Amino acid sequence: LVLHPSSDIAMKQGGCYQRMGELDRARSSYTYALDLDEGNLEAHSAIATTYVADRMYEEALGVALKVLEKDENHASSLATTAICYGLMGDPIMSKHYADRAEDNGYSRKKITSTIDALKK
Repeated sequence: LVLHPSSDIAMKQGGCYQRMGELDRARSSYTYALDLDEGNLEAHSAIATTYVADRMYEEALGVALKVLEKDENHASSLATTAICYGLMGDPIMSKHYADRAEDNGYSRKKITSTIDALKK
């Protein structure tokens, strides 16, 4: 990454950090990916998922909604939005975004299981 900066490599590095639970480092890697490619919607979406994992639902929702302004059918951001609304106590909005995520190929079961797991 140092010798050949690449948004793709920064995303992979962020994913590794995220899987290890190092969410601040993951966000830094995803932010670096954005520095290299500001139009990288996957990097924005990945940042939102780190906020969800950190139980920072308002921050996650803000990032996911910004992605949806650029791509209204971005499945991962639709799912993140559904999850955030579900965890913030708005089942109507959660269902709305879960329906849209499912219409765009995202698993409703994954959305509901994530909400259930984070409610514990």
